[in-house]
Amino acid sequence: MKDKREPVPRASGHGPGGEFGFLIPSFILRPSSFILALILSLGKAVSAPGVEPLPGAHAYIEGRRAERAGRYADALNAYHTCTALEGPLAPYARVRAPACRAEAGDPAGAIDAYRALLQDGPHGPWMPIARVELASLLAAQDKHADAAKLFDAALSFEPKPWWVDRYQWPAAHCLIETTDRRANAYAFYRNVIQTTRLRDRRVDAAKLLAQSPNIEDRATALWGLIKSAERAEARTLLIALAPDMLTQAAEGADGPGLVALFNSNSAALSAHARARLQDTVQAHRGNAWVQLWLAYLARSQTMLGHVETAQLACDALVAACPESEYTPYALWWLAARLKDKDKHKQAMAQYERLVQAQPDHRLSDDALLAIGSMQRDRDEHKAAARTFTRLAKEYPVREFAARAWYWAGLCHAGSGAPRDALACYTRAAQCGVGHFYAHRALQRLCDAGEKGLEAGPELDIDGSASLLRAFALPANEPDELPEKSQASPAFQRLLFFGTHGLEEAEWEALDIAKILKSKLFSAAVYRAMAEAGVAATAMDYAEAFSWGLNDGKPTQARLYVDYPLAYRPHVQRICQAAGIDPYLVLAMARQESTFRPALTSYAGARGVMQVMPDTAKWLAKVDPNIEPRHAAALEDPLNSFRLGVYYMVRMIDRSGGNLVYALASYNAGPGNCDKWRKRFPKADLETFIEAIPFSETRNYVKAVLANYAAYRSLYAAEAMQRQ
Repeated sequence: MKDKREPVPRASGHGPGGEFGFLIPSFILRPSSFILALILSLGKAVSAPGVEPLPGAHAYIEGRRAERAGRYADALNAYHTCTALEGPLAPYARVRAPACRAEAGDPAGAIDAYRALLQDGPHGPWMPIARVELASLLAAQDKHADAAKLFDAALSFEPKPWWVDRYQWPAAHCLIETTDRRANAYAFYRNVIQTTRLRDRRVDAAKLLAQSPNIEDRATALWGLIKSAERAEARTLLIALAPDMLTQAAEGADGPGLVALFNSNSAALSAHARARLQDTVQAHRGNAWVQLWLAYLARSQTMLGHVETAQLACDALVAACPESEYTPYALWWLAARLKDKDKHKQAMAQYERLVQAQPDHRLSDDALLAIGSMQRDRDEHKAAARTFTRLAKEYPVREFAARAWYWAGLCHAGSGAPRDALACYTRAAQCGVGHFYAHRALQRLCDAGEKGLEAGPELDIDGSASLLRAFALPANEPDELPEKSQASPAFQRLLFFGTHGLEEAEWEALDIAKILKSKLFSAAVYRAMAEAGVAATAMDYAEAFSWGLNDGKPTQARLYVDYPLAYRPHVQRICQAAGIDPYLVLAMARQESTFRPALTSYAGARGVMQVMPDTAKWLAKVDPNIEPRHAAALEDPLNSFRLGVYYMVRMIDRSGGNLVYALASYNAGPGNCDKWRKRFPKADLETFIEAIPFSETRNYVKAVLANYAAYRSLYAAEAMQRQ
């Protein structure tokens, strides 16, 4: 990233205030004046009243639509029209046009055009886009070294928000093909394996890292495959890498190596194999390959259901290397398999070993939650209450705190200790806005007539019974920036691109991120970004900079960013026409996609509201509010909101106004929800939610309802109407 003190060129021809059209005091016009001006331009409204449409806006959108449809000649004509108008969108049109030339069969002409633009074009957020586009074209021609330099120049900023991932992979591929930079690619793959929770990404990175000549890299690749349950590939790589003591007869020893002693398809375990394992682990306690092999043995044997062998591997890991990064995962896999086999006591023992071995590991709170849940299911209420209380006290800032206190309260109630139950509900409610069990606990406290609560209104979930209650937060307006220049070209572009779900908005937002560490106008800047269509990026930056936290808990200013009024005027208009609460729709969009229009799920759902293409086509046939053009462009946030809203209205109608059933239907399909309602005909809403068989749907319903309660806590009823 460039030093903030380095002068940033401004586009010429816009007067002393740069392109923002207002005077800035000379003491502010320092090296980062472009960025500061952009911040000052972000006013409190998402849309600027009275501002005319951007010159060339229609042509630019037509160009993007034609480009997506493969009509590159039409796209070129549209971009040329936009460029000729010389408005704030013209530089982006100049960047998009060469990409169309390349797709139309003229990559050489596109490369020349990008090089000319990078050499002579005006500075701005469009330049990194030109670099990554040119890099992609050069990489396709096997000019990997040149492409790698361009990727470096375009991506040399920190922190890197979520969307940069799509560029880092091709950039790493270029580095792999560049001999003197190959180590940088392997470093990227190592980081992916160590940090991602996405299995497919981890597997891809592991397979690429396995090609490294560095033995430590290949060991990391092996761990990535083991962790991802790629049993066959992990075994092949293990045999290729591991030393003789594991894979073949060691010098002076009888018989094969350890790997061959264990038949991965058999539960049988000979006394000789058991003794050989114990002797080898004892003799090589610090050997990383022995630890990796034990992790592989635990993973593969739990997958096959051979818990005896898996337990042997876990015992060896705990005895020889309890601090190893592999130990908690091995214990987790074993405990989960024992739980699946209804061996609850043994499973709880392994979860407890995990917590004891590495109490600070990210799986430790999961392990305590699993123990408490099993105790509760066995009606061991007192034991469960102790476990949940322990979980809440030992991990107070992790995601399970509200659930732990709430379930501890339920267990106290089940064991005949109502005052202890209310005390736990109070602790759950203190976890605050956005936690399902905090809002549920607040409702229980209100039902019990507890006094002195900061309780807001009940949420109308099914028209009768209460389930969640909003918090009554201080009635102060969130921090706002002065309305200096809402009509500035930079903010107009951010709003224009964000509204239409175009990634150009993310590149515009990068300049804002460069100053957020300074916390200058930070509350208003974060909120303006989130409302303008780059909510996930605003959240990423807030997380990276640890902004808006007080003792690890989000402040009210941070909550406005975490629960933004994204796409506000458009959501309000669509929801008003459909007769649905806009806060509910925002709560759904936050859970479905974190407001990311380009997101596509593993099942194929697309857009901000994650609508399946087939569902969109069906709606266009049966709902007069949906046109084929809406269903044809799910990446457009306005289309996605329209489709999601009218589909949800149908789910609410068929559910008799019950939001729990409607949300379950939206996520898992109405047919599945109907089956669950028949299976639990007399269940109250809380029991029904916890009994949903699909964990994804169960978590989805709770998350959306928690989001809904958060929105109702943060914003007054008329907030969506503000202009």
